[in-house]
Amino acid sequence: MKLIIKTFIAIIYISSITFAQEELTLEQVILNPSELTPKKLKQLKWIPGTDNFSYVEASGDNQRLISESINGDTKDVLIQLSELNNVLKDTQLQAVQTFPLFSWYNDSEIWFWNKNKLVLLNTISRKITVLNEIDERGKNHEFIDPKRIAYTIDNNLFLANDFEQIQITDDDDGIVNGQTVHRNEFGINKGIFWSFNDNYFAFYRKDEIKVTDYPVINVSTKPATIDYIKYPMAGMTSEEVKVGVYNLLKKEITWLETGEPRDQYLPGITWSPDNRYIFINQLNRDQNHLKLSKYDAQRGALVKVLFEEKNDKYVEPEHGPIFFEGESAIFIWQSRNEGWNHLSLYDAAGSRIKKLTSGEWEVTEFNGFDKIGINIFYTSTQESPLERHFYKLSMDSYESSKITKEPGFHNITLLEKGKYFLDEYSSLSVPYRVDLLNSAGKLIRTVYEATNPLKEYNIGKTEVFPLKSNSGFDLYSRIIYPSDFDESKKYPVLVFLYGGPHRQKVENSWLGNANLWLNFMAQKGFIIFTLDNRGSAYRGLDFEQATFRKLGTVEIKDQLAG
Repeated sequence: MKLIIKTFIAIIYISSITFAQEELTLEQVILNPSELTPKKLKQLKWIPGTDNFSYVEASGDNQRLISESINGDTKDVLIQLSELNNVLKDTQLQAVQTFPLFSWYNDSEIWFWNKNKLVLLNTISRKITVLNEIDERGKNHEFIDPKRIAYTIDNNLFLANDFEQIQITDDDDGIVNGQTVHRNEFGINKGIFWSFNDNYFAFYRKDEIKVTDYPVINVSTKPATIDYIKYPMAGMTSEEVKVGVYNLLKKEITWLETGEPRDQYLPGITWSPDNRYIFINQLNRDQNHLKLSKYDAQRGALVKVLFEEKNDKYVEPEHGPIFFEGESAIFIWQSRNEGWNHLSLYDAAGSRIKKLTSGEWEVTEFNGFDKIGINIFYTSTQESPLERHFYKLSMDSYESSKITKEPGFHNITLLEKGKYFLDEYSSLSVPYRVDLLNSAGKLIRTVYEATNPLKEYNIGKTEVFPLKSNSGFDLYSRIIYPSDFDESKKYPVLVFLYGGPHRQKVENSWLGNANLWLNFMAQKGFIIFTLDNRGSAYRGLDFEQATFRKLGTVEIKDQLAG
């Protein structure tokens, strides 16, 4: 009997060793990487008016919307995907393959798009109501009140006003309304901007008639064909952009008098909380002179240039002014004008009241206010450029405190009152975890922790470390070793890099921010080396601007140092 038991244990041990040596395949890392990605809670959100939160989780072949309480004593299934599809079919709406992207309307109802219809689902009664619908060709939809939805068809702007479809612009080819402009640079990701009272919305109009056609090879056809897009090459004619304001009550458009030159950039469109003014970050085409300009939304006239920022190399405004709820007299401004991206408090006249954050680190995201405006919240690199942590700053004492404690990359979802936080994070040792924290950052409980999807695979060690450049900068680097690495042997090295603005390849996040293909190549016997050289992001303006008009110089020196 003992021999049988020993033999059985030996078989299990040998099997576990064999199973632990499983190799990545090219099909897995290229075609199906999600199979080996840590499983996450999808659409994690706080439920308005409550201290409960919700998320979508997989359950076998189904998905379901879950609600949990703060202390975890209740966990309710609000609706399953199969149930939702039955309700959709009963209402002559289209069934869906996955749980739709939704927002909470109140504490028991969610809204989401079903093709061209905006629908409201009561999670208790299971009743669905169609709130509004746009034309089937409609795109780029934006709204505050679901009864009023602005959207585009091709290059023109439309309004779905309580199911009535109203055409607002009627321009020919070459004129584009209500869409992104300036090729999505400077933080621009849409072209329609509603006022807070939803009686007005601002929108972009771009004239690209004189912009050169740029050929793009379309390889999806057989044989390949050429498609043409409008692309303003350096030194050639650029698009001309202006901003219109549509008045829903008067049914008319007012154009803001943004002036010359007409090929300037106009990012950061922001409404004042009283709906009277629009603020625009006006930037010249050389991108080295910014003016924060205030316009009368009804007349279109320039009221005042609040302040200007200049730089010998470039200015890159990605955010408009951030107003406190219902307060037009003061706002928060993000700027790298003094070397690092930080927050400052300004009055309505454009005078800086106080610099809120400072130091040789960057604010990477403004996360919002608590409901009564006593505290503001932001994410930054203050702990390390390799990590992201969440901070609370008191508007009484102007002192900040770090909320997140665990090393790694943190993404916070805060309850409106700022009383609780849901902290999603990962690190080199944590695939994905969700912690529930109180306002002081104390852990209430761990909501979810993903298992390591690679634990049975033959994965080499990943190291993240700094190197010194010839100019004295820390250059953060990552090495992925072959799983059978032997220091006495030589290995081929694959250098994988990006090294440009807005990108950071080396992080204290899961796999060190490397993808599975890199681990696959390490498995094949390569050492994988990555270094974030000067020119890459989140290291301050001097570090990023080192490559300005001399690409291929300092980056190469940094890579050679690595």
